[in-house]
Amino acid sequence: MVSGKCLCGGVRFSVAETPKTVGLCHCGMCRKWCGGMPFAEFEAEVVLEKSETLRWWKSSPWGERGFCGECGTPMFWRAPGIPQWGVSAGALDSAAGMEIAKHIFIDDKADFYNFADDAPKKTGAEHTAEILSRLAAQFGEEFLRDALQKSREFHGEQFAAEVKKLMGNNSGNSNNA
Repeated sequence: MVSGKCLCGGVRFSVAETPKTVGLCHCGMCRKWCGGMPFAEFEAEVVLEKSETLRWWKSSPWGERGFCGECGTPMFWRAPGIPQWGVSAGALDSAAGMEIAKHIFIDDKADFYNFADDAPKKTGAEHTAEILSRLAAQFGEEFLRDALQKSREFHGEQFAAEVKKLMGNNSGNSNNA
């Protein structure tokens, strides 16, 4: 079990599983939101024990970010309807023993820092294709078509085409997928 909170204590949470690793997101949104998001991913339910100051912001067509409305601490990333949450590693009460497991959206990485580890690195399209492949198996083709359309609207045609290519998905055409 792991627990965490924001700086002012207005948001407190717990999760039944204990993460052993964190990922680092280098996408432009995470960099603007908090300088780059070290996150722990949870399949188990995140239990909000105190949430009076928790605010959600819909940051993209498929995701939203949770933060404390009082102190501003970035806390969560989630896609509504999908059980997996990303939790800011900095909000955990203890990150003892955790190691970096992956870097995502490395093609959006800022120029002012370099990678200092050997953890796997994925571009935004590679990461998105991996996630959508897993979710499409769970939620079906309609979900996949909708997700690819949202990806196209948000990141552009080239990004969506790369995701589709990486997935090996030949269903639908560029007008409806």
